Amino acid sequence: MMIPPILVPGWLYSLYKSSFLAIETTPPDRLAINSPNPPIISLTATAMSSKPIKVGVVGLSSTGWAARAIAPGLINTPSFSLTAVSTTSAASAEASAKKYSDLIGHPVKAFHGDASGIANDKDVDLVAVAVKAPSHKEVALKIIEAGKDIFVEWPVGANSKDTNEIAAAAKSKGVKALVGLQGRHSTTARKVKEILESGKIGQVRSSTIIALAPREFGFWGPVVGEQKLYAVHANAGATLLSIGVGHLFDTFTYLLGDLATVSATTTQHYTSATVVDDDNKPTGKTVNPDAPDQIAFTGLFKSGAISSTIFRAGLPSSKGRKQFLWEIDGEDGSIRLESDAIGSSFINISNPSLYLNGELVDVPQASGPSDNITSAWEAFAQGEGYATLEDAVRIHQILDAVTESAQEGRAVHLIMPRTSLDRKDTLSKRLEELVQAQAATPNSPNELEKLEKQIKAVQRELCSLHNSDAPISTLPDEVLAMVFEEGMVPKGDRCRFGSLVSHVTHHWRSVALATPQLWSEIVWSKPCTAQEIERVSTFLSRTRTSPVEINFRPGYSATGKIPSEFLQLVYNHMSHCVHISIWDSDSRYLSIVLEGLTCHQAPMLRSIVLGIGREYYEPRPVLTAHLSPFEAPLLTTAHLSWIHASDLALCLPAFENLTSLKLTYLHINDREEKECVSFKDTLMAMPRLYCLDLQLGMGVGSFGLYEVFLHTIESLRIEACHGALGGVINSIHAKSLTTLCLVRRDDFEETRLAGEENWASQFPSLQHLVLENGIQEPQDIAVIARRFPSIKRLTYGLSWRRQTEHIEQVLDSICLAVKHDDHGSGVSTPHTNIGRPVVPWPKLDTIALAALDDTDTSITMLYERISKLRNAGYRIRKLKLPKKVFARAGEGIERLQSIVDLEEYSVDWPTVPYDR
Repeated sequence: MMIPPILVPGWLYSLYKSSFLAIETTPPDRLAINSPNPPIISLTATAMSSKPIKVGVVGLSSTGWAARAIAPGLINTPSFSLTAVSTTSAASAEASAKKYSDLIGHPVKAFHGDASGIANDKDVDLVAVAVKAPSHKEVALKIIEAGKDIFVEWPVGANSKDTNEIAAAAKSKGVKALVGLQGRHSTTARKVKEILESGKIGQVRSSTIIALAPREFGFWGPVVGEQKLYAVHANAGATLLSIGVGHLFDTFTYLLGDLATVSATTTQHYTSATVVDDDNKPTGKTVNPDAPDQIAFTGLFKSGAISSTIFRAGLPSSKGRKQFLWEIDGEDGSIRLESDAIGSSFINISNPSLYLNGELVDVPQASGPSDNITSAWEAFAQGEGYATLEDAVRIHQILDAVTESAQEGRAVHLIMPRTSLDRKDTLSKRLEELVQAQAATPNSPNELEKLEKQIKAVQRELCSLHNSDAPISTLPDEVLAMVFEEGMVPKGDRCRFGSLVSHVTHHWRSVALATPQLWSEIVWSKPCTAQEIERVSTFLSRTRTSPVEINFRPGYSATGKIPSEFLQLVYNHMSHCVHISIWDSDSRYLSIVLEGLTCHQAPMLRSIVLGIGREYYEPRPVLTAHLSPFEAPLLTTAHLSWIHASDLALCLPAFENLTSLKLTYLHINDREEKECVSFKDTLMAMPRLYCLDLQLGMGVGSFGLYEVFLHTIESLRIEACHGALGGVINSIHAKSLTTLCLVRRDDFEETRLAGEENWASQFPSLQHLVLENGIQEPQDIAVIARRFPSIKRLTYGLSWRRQTEHIEQVLDSICLAVKHDDHGSGVSTPHTNIGRPVVPWPKLDTIALAALDDTDTSITMLYERISKLRNAGYRIRKLKLPKKVFARAGEGIERLQSIVDLEEYSVDWPTVPYDR
């Protein structure tokens, strides 16, 4: 899928002297800033390959943790294919391979001994490490050395030293890694993140957690299961701190951001533990644990929120004892997660109940520990949102800080180190080596595919390092949010810009998601799929209570149907909606939309655009009764398209406060007296209306209403065919009208504006006349001049080729109009017998031309025609021309300036946000 370029204002580039590199993936930390490219962002998203990732698993026996938690994700997810297993013995490997071969329906290879065999197998793309923590490093390094992508169970080694070594090796080889920190993928965690990002509880102020690893669980207490003895000693990397708190830390920093400080207290209540068998019966053995079994800590998040947590182990699950409780307090509300199920404090494998402001939130429950892990695998396949080795390193830094604080009795400040230039140099050299190796192996598809994966991984990390070292990365969040807001292209798709900056770095994403203005313009023109509705719902939730604009084009779908889900989304956000546009809808749904909108309070709504599809030459009425009064006190602008005149009358209660109204393809039958009177009364019942744009439908050939008094109108645009144009002018009386625009849709064989009526009495304040679409013949200009004798400015609009020829003709027609007096004489006398000036527009001092050929001939023509007009008695003082004309500096322009002032063309028409 190719994403079109987005133009970004130049000042934004000068701020951080950067743009975005063109890349092949768009998750956070994958776009590079600080690049010298020109200010055009061009992203190329590579679709996920339909070929599944072939996975081998080290430590997958026919039973055990990996069989219960890891294997289901590989079997049930189409993005992966289990192709090999490796265990310590040949017998267990064969048993495991047979089991999964039978389950999957294709052969699964069996390996045993060290990990070299499975790591170097050509039918394995990624190797999962599912052995105990002390063996993680040895196995992982062999896999990385083979250049294979890797999954490693948490805690990625027995300690932070092991984790750092594994992470460094993976970066050096450019392999992609997934870590088994799957708590962030639980349905509950995802829902909490959605609530936080929606702003429903406001800014987070505190997080309080009480967690229990109960005695019945068989870990870290006075009773230990025989199969869990590896967890009692600190050097094995499976303590309460490493496993319980480690998983918790990843989820809550994923949701609430990184910690800035940690202050911890730990103790060990159980220095001796009884070993029990699988039936929970004592074996007669005891062990001496050497790690804390109660851990309490407080700290500050980088956001300023406070954190307080206590994790207990070994206490029995007695009545009233809370297994898990987590409260997140925000400025405007609170979130609570709780459960009394044994093991529920391990949110990496459980889904506690979720409450928002005291109300239970419906969240799908996990069927077992494999659900969250399966979601993590799928996130890895999709390329975003999964835990990486960098996350593992970060979590170990926090765990080490807890240990340090508890041992030394002081608060520890967490500083995540910035990446050094040495690392960039190493990666750049590695990239060169990979590219050279790629060029040297042109005829080996398997090797080329492997090299391509490594190249992409190195490129992604280089982009990430560019981002972290860019000057803009040090800006405070508040300043960065202001940069984002100012960086939005005027009249652009704000949500698209928000999506873009939210996929640069994790930091940018957190700021972007917390900046409602980036999501304040919803543009929906895609098919109404469940996925698209969910996308729109997510964007709307990010706006919180900030003003939002909603634009929907159901006409792009096959039926033009407006789904009820969309309407409900609109209604849910009416309280802060400022603009609604629903265009090209099926006529059957327009009444539903109008009636639904008027049933909801819209205190911020300022403008509305509604139009049915053009399936009818003559629109049929869609309303059958008056709408309810609309509780939208700020609604001042409306654009209705392809509607019947009778519908406008029924909208009146909702639209009586309008100041600007645009009616396009309006159908009215002037032979129906009731219909005409209704339309006339509706227009006259809008006491604040100052701008009216009236575009009659193609089928309206005449327009004959009687005395439509619109005394507040200052700007009027009329677009019509045949006799309808003159009919509208004859009908309307507007004493405050200063600007009139006439647009004729067709080329008439004869003028339809003939007659001797002087419309000056209908429009006594008219000063500016705009003519469009070929009103240029001498007889037309003469008639218009008689009808509007007092104008001071004439604007001529033309949108097709041969512009100079048409403009020359209209200027000649103005000049010829001087001779069209009653005596047929061009003699300059004060007035004719009927009081008409010999110069039809004696006050005309400005002519504006919307288009003009950019040639010396055009400039010469203007000089000659303006001179001719001045000689004929016109007092032309100013000429407004297109911007491109002024680029031709030369004698022609100087000569023209000697007789008339030149200015850049502007419409000077009221700026009305009809279509945004």
